[in-house]
Amino acid sequence: MPCKRHAPQRDAQRVSALYTEMNNIYKFDVVSFDVFDTLIVRDVDQPHDVFSYMERELVEKHGGGFSGFRENRIAAERLALKKKSQVDLDEIYQMYDMRYGSSCVDLKQLEIQYEENLTTGRTEILDIYLECVRRGKKILIITDMYLPRTTIKNILLQNGISDYAGLYISGEVGKSKRDGSLYQHVCEQEHIEKKRWIHVGDNFISDYLKARLFGIHAHRVHKVKNITESFTERPAKKKSIFCCGLASFVSNRTSAGYDAYRKIGYCLYGPFFHGVIKWIERNRKKDNIDLMLMMSRDGFLFQQAYRDVMSGRGIKYFLVSRKSLLRPFLATSPPYDMFFKVVIQSFPRTFSIQDFFNKLVISVNDEMKDFIYKYGYTLETAFTPTDLETDIKFQRMYAELLQILSVENLKAFNAFKTYLIQCGVKNGQKIGVFDMGWRGSIQFLLERILGCDIYGYYLFIDPSAFNLAHTRGFLAENRHAVRLNSGYTSLLELVFSAPHGSVSGYTMVQGKTKVEFSVYEHGSDFEESKLQALREGALTCNKDLFNHRVYSSLFLASDEYAVFLKQAGENPTRSLVDLFDVFHFEDAQTLPLIGGGTRAQIFVHPKRFIYDFLHSSWKIGFLRKYCPFPLGSFFLTIKNKLASN
Repeated sequence: MPCKRHAPQRDAQRVSALYTEMNNIYKFDVVSFDVFDTLIVRDVDQPHDVFSYMERELVEKHGGGFSGFRENRIAAERLALKKKSQVDLDEIYQMYDMRYGSSCVDLKQLEIQYEENLTTGRTEILDIYLECVRRGKKILIITDMYLPRTTIKNILLQNGISDYAGLYISGEVGKSKRDGSLYQHVCEQEHIEKKRWIHVGDNFISDYLKARLFGIHAHRVHKVKNITESFTERPAKKKSIFCCGLASFVSNRTSAGYDAYRKIGYCLYGPFFHGVIKWIERNRKKDNIDLMLMMSRDGFLFQQAYRDVMSGRGIKYFLVSRKSLLRPFLATSPPYDMFFKVVIQSFPRTFSIQDFFNKLVISVNDEMKDFIYKYGYTLETAFTPTDLETDIKFQRMYAELLQILSVENLKAFNAFKTYLIQCGVKNGQKIGVFDMGWRGSIQFLLERILGCDIYGYYLFIDPSAFNLAHTRGFLAENRHAVRLNSGYTSLLELVFSAPHGSVSGYTMVQGKTKVEFSVYEHGSDFEESKLQALREGALTCNKDLFNHRVYSSLFLASDEYAVFLKQAGENPTRSLVDLFDVFHFEDAQTLPLIGGGTRAQIFVHPKRFIYDFLHSSWKIGFLRKYCPFPLGSFFLTIKNKLASN
């Protein structure tokens, strides 16, 4: 597959060509515009997809009798056109009623409603239109369309189009651009000299060829490109009509005024982000949650979104981490098996006594060293989690350690309880928490500390890890499956993480809790500015979708909201990888998203290449950086096979 590294240059060339063509348009005294796919674009993939949106609503509200409405509506139009060359909406639904029986639902009005709600202005063509208005050109609107005049005028008006001299509709006058008769009709009605007239439209035959054959000038505009496919080498082959509509929605709104990072945020992250917010809100209401805690750092951007599109009441950004809860957790004197599950099992394959005390945020002074030596250990003594599951000596050390730390643990417990009060947590409330995932350890710790059930909402969750009673997963309920089958989890962690360090603990200062943070190792100012552009793009898309008359109330499957980001994560273009190569993110330590040196260094330092690959957070992106052909699917296949053995 050819490399796409020069796509930005090609985009610049197309913009330059557009402005040249615009100047040619302004030479004419009369400018006529087509409507759909020219001045106006639909937020659907294909025009007939509007009927699928209608069918979905009809089935939801009136039952399965409307299954197949889309195909029936298309058939009715086709049958009506057999009787005459141009038809209007009344004639189409007369045929529909004759063929499929009349309905108690006003289908004609419903279609008009969807046509009005699923349209938006096309920015670059509207700019041409407005410049023509400013220059005093005579503007005509000419369309082959069955919709009534009032509907088309409403669609034009809601997109700021009103200063035109005439509106000509094929279904109304019985003539069409397709056979050239509508151009003749307009010419006679408006008394236009053909040499003074240029027509602008998207259809090669109707808007360009037939116009030229009639003797007038014509300028063809190309349909809006599906921008989501420009980020991936292998777009998803099978997507629902509504998912394709979502792609049209973002493509229709990113044609101008967006830099590369804001565009990525809007097109890839925005739909995913919107889907998560809707999912949280829907389940929050279903579960009757009184207070939703958006846990730091993954909940930072989601809490912002609630402020943007909802009241924000009952939502709190909650400063917490697993590390910050360990000492309050120890204050409850958990039995060893519980401690083992929370602390010991979270370690990698091997860890030292020093690592153990670091995790518990315990400084190892001389007195503590003597305590360790008493049990026959040194700071360098290494274990695996399996070693300690039934180790009696270590269990005795743990029991004595609880006694030694009891005062400090109690202080941490009281400080955290005060912080909960400061956040508005009250007895008897139903508490929900949101986090990315995976095991639900923070939810488990909170349940232990508070002594009550908590409802957990996650992107990915393994509910069996702590046998949690109330958990919901947006994408999957098995962390292993998600980690193996997705190449985009690191991309999520990058954008959704807050611009501050993780919470390290809580202390009391003058009767109030002070939250303590670890050092935030942020990237360069350049990196932070690009990351902010990604976040702003995602938030803007979320707001636009919530403000949309159709997509705000449309609930898609979770994987449909994630499909664009998933495809870009698993099969990215080289140009996308180059854009992401600047980023690092914090996850216990500061890690490169991709990392590695230049492409030429592979051959000079092959061992370094292997090291960089192993330490890259987005390994598919790393491979794509160095390989001229897509390797995402190959990498995922190999990874899955290794995991299954």
